[in-house]
Amino acid sequence: MTFQWPLALIALVLVPVVIALYVLRERRRDDYAARFTTPTPAAEPRRPPRPAGADIFRSHCCSSRLAALVVGVARPHASVERPARGGDRDHRASTLPCR
Repeated sequence: MTFQWPLALIALVLVPVVIALYVLRERRRDDYAARFTTPTPAAEPRRPPRPAGADIFRSHCCSSRLAALVVGVARPHASVERPARGGDRDHRASTLPCR
């Protein structure tokens, strides 16, 4: 497999950086909310907290989409050999570009 723009694959280095920035932002958001909110009285019903798995799933989906986008931008190409058809006079395998 070859790439039309192989230098675009350097952007794959940014995927872990984006994940780290997302985790940092989420931690800061939680710290900010804890500092500037007042505790609710026990009599008031509270909304249950979001499960941590939902946040992790969301970040994994986002990072995998970003990686797929970067690989797609690099425009991969592959050459696939296929056997010649039975009715062809030339019995060699022919090469077709796969796009």
